[in-house]
Amino acid sequence: MQASVDSHVLTTWPRRFTFTEKKMTKYPVPDNFFPNTAKHCVGIFIHEPKIGVEPNENGLNATLTFVKFNGKTYGITCKHVTEKENRPSFVTLTQGKQCIINDFICPQGDIFVYPAPDIAIRQIHPNFPQAIGKIPIKVEQNNIPALNTIRHAVAVGFPTKEKQKFAVQNGNRIEMPCVHALAEISSINKSNGQLSLHSELEQNVHIKDFNGMSGGPVFWSTEKEYGLLGIIYEALLPNPSENSLGGGPRIAIKSELVTPERFKNWLTQFPVLTEDKNWVNNIKLDIHIAQ
Repeated sequence: MQASVDSHVLTTWPRRFTFTEKKMTKYPVPDNFFPNTAKHCVGIFIHEPKIGVEPNENGLNATLTFVKFNGKTYGITCKHVTEKENRPSFVTLTQGKQCIINDFICPQGDIFVYPAPDIAIRQIHPNFPQAIGKIPIKVEQNNIPALNTIRHAVAVGFPTKEKQKFAVQNGNRIEMPCVHALAEISSINKSNGQLSLHSELEQNVHIKDFNGMSGGPVFWSTEKEYGLLGIIYEALLPNPSENSLGGGPRIAIKSELVTPERFKNWLTQFPVLTEDKNWVNNIKLDIHIAQ
């Protein structure tokens, strides 16, 4: 039986950042954000639903972020993740094998102004996050500072190429390490909902690729609190080759901005997501809650 664990957290910090009092003041992160930076999200295997086909360390994966809004629990990932070939289902091996059927709904944009966001949402059984050791982050109680005052953010996710398989008693274990990267905000635009992070690094990092972090959360933070600011949809290679035009090592991440107002707007496009009845029980219940 294969089991996935959120193994050691790999940390990436921007240039000039060190663990000194002066620098921590410049890029404050509250103590309760650590050590488990993956507590609000989980790595999901992009899994073609075929009998006898099991997730493995070489397969693609993405990240699913858990949020709570008006008493209901949701999972968020990216639209491009849910639209992979053959419309895959998703599997997490955290605390046993859990299947998430691809019943995600994708909000629409204004075709005359901005394209649809790279966002996919579905309601999740309220007991599911806790059953796998996760905590939904509350969106409506998100006290986001004024956007023009936010200077940095922390992106969290599960890179595809960091997965490893280990032999254990009675089978194998797949470890899917979580990465969190603190970077400066290069642009934030409430009008089109785009948020970009960019920071140069002093040296190459051992992380091969940020691919797989799509769907992961981006957090704003102060010395005392943090909250959801965005959902990752694209990340450039952290270590561009010498022959590329990408420059030196860097953190370069793009995300969809998530504010309480924008999230509410996404939900109101789909009345089924905001009905009082238990929507999860009116569809095929795909999440096997750990007992």
